[in-house]
Amino acid sequence: MNHTKDSISFNVERITLPFEQWLAIEEPLFFSQADAAIARHWEIIESIAPLSPFLQSVALIRVEGDRLCKLNGRQRLQLWKSGAIQKPETVTADIYDVSQAEFDKLRQRLYNERLELLPPHELVIATYKELGLNFSSERLNQGFITEALNIALRGKPRAQQDKRSVREKQEIDIKKAIAALKEELTALDSLNLKPELFLTGVLAAALIMVANDPNTLEFFRRLNTLEGKVSADGSFDPVEALLTVIDSYKNKRIPQARMQVELCGKTVKAVMLWNHGADSPKYWTKNTLRVADYQPLIRELKRIKAIHEARDL
Repeated sequence: MNHTKDSISFNVERITLPFEQWLAIEEPLFFSQADAAIARHWEIIESIAPLSPFLQSVALIRVEGDRLCKLNGRQRLQLWKSGAIQKPETVTADIYDVSQAEFDKLRQRLYNERLELLPPHELVIATYKELGLNFSSERLNQGFITEALNIALRGKPRAQQDKRSVREKQEIDIKKAIAALKEELTALDSLNLKPELFLTGVLAAALIMVANDPNTLEFFRRLNTLEGKVSADGSFDPVEALLTVIDSYKNKRIPQARMQVELCGKTVKAVMLWNHGADSPKYWTKNTLRVADYQPLIRELKRIKAIHEARDL
């Protein structure tokens, strides 16, 4: 490494290295948390010439004596790259030596702190990344699935759960929930779900039904592509019946939580009818869909996933 070296204490080493060399050093996930100052802070510092050394001072972590990682400087890095502040020729870095165990502890604690501060949908997106899930559909990749997970695993949104009960006292562990349902989420994402159709209750029902029977994915494919059918006598097949229900809720003035629970129950009912097959008299209907009891299906889902004893799911 091309740098000058100055030992300033028994466990801290100060080096000066070319900016481009610092740029190439590994950036752990917690690198983004290290700077709290607003961007304007660094622009003001830059305007005071004697403070230039402070502006160009960064910190690095050296793990087990050979692996270097950036500890701070992310905000300045962005400003240097954008040209908002002048890029330096060199930076001065203080290097702190840590063991692998210490590095892992730091990474986990900072990661947990970051998750606690994230809005629900950003927590979901962070969980996707951690689990290696890369969803392409707008309905899933934006992260707005927390309530759907609550309905799929608890039968109702968090606001309606009884926080005095043993089963519902704890909030759902989002990471564990996504990990448990990642196969179903991946299968549904492959359909490029339309957000206007896969409302929270519909998505919850899709997770429940596909977990219980992967073949029901075909129902949701037809729903997504508007492949509902109307018979000669005006009867609806289950897909068309559900599309009619979804459309009807656009003009209903009822609480969101109640609406999503009803949509889940009616979606489950539609899939049950679809499972009978087109030759069954139960398949076609002129009536609006009823709300099915989906709690037994949730229990079966938890049995299949071996999470039936988890208090945080």
